[in-house]
Amino acid sequence: MSVCWLCAEEAKLCESHVIPRFVFAWLIETGGTPYLRHGATPNRRVQDGDKHFLYCKKCEDRFSRFEKSFKERVFQFAISSEKLTPRYGPWMSRFAASLSIRAIHSKSYRGVSDAYSEGLRNQISDAEQSLREFLLDKTKHPGRYRQYFYYPGYFNSFDAPDLPSNWNTYIKRSVERDILFTEDESFCATFVKTGPVFFVGVIRDGKGILKKDFLRCGDGELSGHPFNPPSMIWHHLSLRASKSIDLMGALSEKQAKKSEEEVRKRFDDFKKSDLAGTLIEDLEQFGPRKR
Repeated sequence: MSVCWLCAEEAKLCESHVIPRFVFAWLIETGGTPYLRHGATPNRRVQDGDKHFLYCKKCEDRFSRFEKSFKERVFQFAISSEKLTPRYGPWMSRFAASLSIRAIHSKSYRGVSDAYSEGLRNQISDAEQSLREFLLDKTKHPGRYRQYFYYPGYFNSFDAPDLPSNWNTYIKRSVERDILFTEDESFCATFVKTGPVFFVGVIRDGKGILKKDFLRCGDGELSGHPFNPPSMIWHHLSLRASKSIDLMGALSEKQAKKSEEEVRKRFDDFKKSDLAGTLIEDLEQFGPRKR
C-alpha cells in the first residue's frame, strides 16, 4: 500500500498516464505505423506514453470522467480540423487542472530537479496544493492558479519568421509536458500539449504575461480571438519544435532503418495517414528539412 498523490489516502496505486491514453492511441492510429518514439529516447520504440504509479483507483476514475468529456467534446473535433463548439462545462477547467497537477507530480516522481529558487519551489508547492483541493471538490476554483486553453487549429501555414522546418508536424501532432519558467522567475507555468491543442497552467505571472481568457470553473465559452499566444509561449513552441529535430537527428542508423522498414511495410496506410500529411505540408512550406 502507498499514499495517493492526489487524495493522500493510503491505497494501492494505479499505473497512471501522465497524458491521457487516448492521445497516444490517436497518434498511433493516424501515424501509419504501430509505433511511437519518445523524444528523450528516440532509439526506443514505444506504443504508449509515460505512466507512473501516482493515483488510487478512485482518483483515476475522477480524472477519467474529465478526460471523457474533453475527448468527446473537444479533442475529436480538434483532430478532425473542425471548429470547436465554444461552450464548455465545469469538466473543462478540471481536465486542465488535472493535466497541470500531473505535470507537477511527474517531475517529482521522476526526481527531475530544475534550477528553481526556494521561493519558486514553494510557489509550485502552493499551486499543487490549490489544484489538489480544486480537483477533490474542496474548493470551487484553483485560486490564482488559472488554466488556459489554446487551439491553433489546422492551417496551411504561418507567416511568422524563422519557423522550424518541422513546424506543421510539431504544432499538430506533438505531445509533451513541462514546467516553464523565465530566468528571473517572474513567470512560471505548467505546459501540456496534446497534439493540436495545449494547456498552460499559471503558477506565477508577475508581469501579467497571460491575458484574461482563462478557463472558467463553471460553464464558459472559449475565446473567439485568433490564435495569438504571448511571445514567451511562441518562443517555447518554436524552441521545442527545433529541439525535436535535434532529438530525432540522434536516431541511430539501426533504428532509422527500422523506421524505414515499417513505413515500407505499411506504405499504403502511411501515405494516407495524418502524419504523412503534415510531413508533406512541412516539405511544401519549408523545402527539404533543415535547421
